[in-house]
Amino acid sequence: MKSIIWKELRENARWALLGMAGLAASIVFVLWDSIAISRHPNQAGTDLAEDEFVMITIIGFPIVACALGLLQTIVETRRDQWAFLIHRPVSMTRIFLGKVAAGLALYAIATMAPFVAAAVWVAVPGHVAEPFYWPLVLPGIADMLAGVGFYFAGLIVGLRQARWLGSRLFPILAPILGCMLTFGMQQFWVAVLLTASLTIAMALAAWGCFTTAGACQRQTLWAKVPLGLSLTWGICVVGGILIGIGVSMFGPEHSGWRQYTIDRDGHILSYRQRGAAIVEIEDLDEPGNPLYAEANYLHRKDRYWLNQRQLGMTHLSLDGDWSYYRGYRRRERFYTDQLRHSYQLPNIRWIYSHADRLLLAYDLETRRRVRCFGPDGLTSGPELPAHRFDDRIEQNNWSGNVLAFPAMAYWFNPWDETLQQILVTGPEDPIIAVTPHSFRFDNTSRFLVFVCTEQTLRAFEAVDEHKVDQPAVNRRGLPVRLNPIASLTVPAPYDAQKHGQVMIGWLPQRDSFIFKMTHSHRKQEGRFRQMPEQVIEIASDGTTLRDIQLQPLNQIVQPSLFAVVPVAALVPPGFTVTTMVARSLLARLQGQPAQSWTRQFKEEPVQSAVFLATMLLAGLISMGLMIRLTAHYGYETGQRRAWAVAGFLLGFTGVVMFFCMRQLPARESCTSCGRRRVVSRESCEHCGEAFAPPELDGTEIFAA
Repeated sequence: MKSIIWKELRENARWALLGMAGLAASIVFVLWDSIAISRHPNQAGTDLAEDEFVMITIIGFPIVACALGLLQTIVETRRDQWAFLIHRPVSMTRIFLGKVAAGLALYAIATMAPFVAAAVWVAVPGHVAEPFYWPLVLPGIADMLAGVGFYFAGLIVGLRQARWLGSRLFPILAPILGCMLTFGMQQFWVAVLLTASLTIAMALAAWGCFTTAGACQRQTLWAKVPLGLSLTWGICVVGGILIGIGVSMFGPEHSGWRQYTIDRDGHILSYRQRGAAIVEIEDLDEPGNPLYAEANYLHRKDRYWLNQRQLGMTHLSLDGDWSYYRGYRRRERFYTDQLRHSYQLPNIRWIYSHADRLLLAYDLETRRRVRCFGPDGLTSGPELPAHRFDDRIEQNNWSGNVLAFPAMAYWFNPWDETLQQILVTGPEDPIIAVTPHSFRFDNTSRFLVFVCTEQTLRAFEAVDEHKVDQPAVNRRGLPVRLNPIASLTVPAPYDAQKHGQVMIGWLPQRDSFIFKMTHSHRKQEGRFRQMPEQVIEIASDGTTLRDIQLQPLNQIVQPSLFAVVPVAALVPPGFTVTTMVARSLLARLQGQPAQSWTRQFKEEPVQSAVFLATMLLAGLISMGLMIRLTAHYGYETGQRRAWAVAGFLLGFTGVVMFFCMRQLPARESCTSCGRRRVVSRESCEHCGEAFAPPELDGTEIFAA
């Protein structure tokens, strides 16, 4: 074993060093570039959870792992070198374990060395203008573990006896699925559990290919099953790509989307958009309005004309489900940087730390923390104040320069370094969303901060320090302070339990505010559910001027049967059941509500029925094909039954996988019954007669 490990280390160390050099160069480029980026107030800088760095780990680590596995085997299988190397006084399993131990050691060195160096560099104060928390290394560790599956996939590709332009590369697609699943998980331990399961399956498949030199017939069941599933997934991916291309090229053309909007006169418009062009506009408040005649918009190629007529509105999100930002891959679970970048000081970057519950200021020159804000005010120096804010800030509760907690909202001015308390509420009416917006209408402007609670909506306006009735801003356009008395206080025009988005606009000619509410997709538990909208106009004195319920337009997106049928024929029935069970299990493991299995049938009854019928029919046809094929090639009764079950569970992809895995034996005509029989059996599988002995031609050494 030691000799095998030493041989593999000596022969493949150069490839590991090459991969480590490539990863190190990429990481150095990203981190060095982040120094210049972090000095710019319009950029967030780069940390271990930033997209630029994650791209290196999620793509670079698998490439290095797959290359190592491939190079460990592909070189040794040329010119029959494989037969010489495996003839040793040890079992094939021990040789495999020695090769894998050396390969994984080289992979760990190639990936861990640059990654650990980068983590230490980022952790040292003065390198990146933001706080560092060691759990930020978890995404890189998850990507490193996911790369082990790619290593075994590389071994399989190098050993399998298949065509390069055929199914030889299909096993690489299985760990890609694993990476996609782990990338979407919220909990680190769930991602590790999925990665470990996939890695074990790929290891068994690689072991089976190694012990049989890539031949599938002599592999054990423990190796055949994971190898077959990896090939099936590869077939599904390739088939899905081909179906998508076919549907996009030959499928029915979409008629366009219909949407509601508000124009600058306060009229409700319904328009249809196809691509970037407007093909139809209807004024619901003034039918036949000549301003929206076809001659004004039909000849245009984009929405520019309509954008000029739309009312400027600000957006509020009431969905409230920000668990995505608390996942192990998100830096927002520790701190967030949501200050309006155009308002920040040239050399100061403000960050709210959820872990410390403080507002931190970093100097972009020294890239160190210089000040911090707490409830008691500003504190300078490295020491943190003892009094902290009460809670973390959700993503929809820090918009612009407003910091909103469930029971308290602050207005923060980074230029003047002031923190003004604008609202205090109780637990019975928590703050759910805030947004500041500068409304500009012709020559009139107005800066308002909207604070939404479950029961009330308030709007606070910017005022001058000396003249309370006049708005004023500092030299960067940021309001000096807000009037602590709300300019508008009305009962919530939205329903926090069902509405997901609220658009707010200001109509100075009417001295009113207009609200357009959309029902939440998440809260209504349906992607394709009809989503009615509601428009409410409220005057500045709180009087409701109008309340209109709008009919749903085209929020139901029903898939075309032209795409449903081929997709259903491609998707294996076994994969469908496994996916449904796995989704429910993963949701429960992460503390999320499990989706109902019958919801899809309620929302899309026709498409769901067609999908289910087509999938089951494809499974039955595939089962019949498997029975016919296994009988045709002389399989035993037990093997026929196993392949028949596999045909039903895997569908048409199982039939393709049958030809990808099996080396079909040669066949010739039987001298007894005349039917074609396989030459790998002693007797004909059709009539039971034995092969006729070959005729003697005088060259035999031993005569029968």
